[in-house]
Amino acid sequence: MVGNDVVDLRDPDTDPSTLHPGFDTRVFCRSELESLELSRNPVCQRWSLWAAKEAAYKLVRKLRPQVVFSPSRFVVELASDAGGESEIATGSVTHEGVPYPVRVERREGAIHAITRPLVASASRVVHGLRRLEPHELEARDPEAAGTAARWLCRTSLASPLLARVADLEVRRRGRIPELWLRGARAAADLSLSHHGSLVAFACALAPTVPQLAE
Repeated sequence: MVGNDVVDLRDPDTDPSTLHPGFDTRVFCRSELESLELSRNPVCQRWSLWAAKEAAYKLVRKLRPQVVFSPSRFVVELASDAGGESEIATGSVTHEGVPYPVRVERREGAIHAITRPLVASASRVVHGLRRLEPHELEARDPEAAGTAARWLCRTSLASPLLARVADLEVRRRGRIPELWLRGARAAADLSLSHHGSLVAFACALAPTVPQLAE
């Protein structure tokens, strides 16, 4: 299984001046607040922590559908501070005593977090991130970002799965996306996300799925 989340640092709602005064104390625990105070780049650190929490929630929700997203109960520890926008940090997100490994990539105004179970299978994780062009969002279609995320997923996974893009479909079971291959549920676990002009996905492919050699 896998969970992912993306944050667009170029989007106005990531500007600290737009946040509610109590946002940080409501969302972050003491250790996370301390990491913000000590950070060389608190804006990047704040949204790295947030993306990790969201990614972990998407993963935990698959394991326990009744779970409710309470950000402060998903406690993030990252091995490095968000000093810049071109680095990868690893760490964990702990929820109700269970840690989930997390990988946070920061680059070009984007933060992309991916989480997996602590005891993960030998499945390969394929992931992708794309910034949409302004004209792709001009229509103000509320489904545009979701459609783009599904397209990115399909075009990125076609080659590894030895399939055509037309062979792949993303369906939903409730709010959880599922990957289908040639009309049948694929042996894979999928997570989609979008924010601002960014779309992203992460997909864990089962070891039994035929894949191109790397």
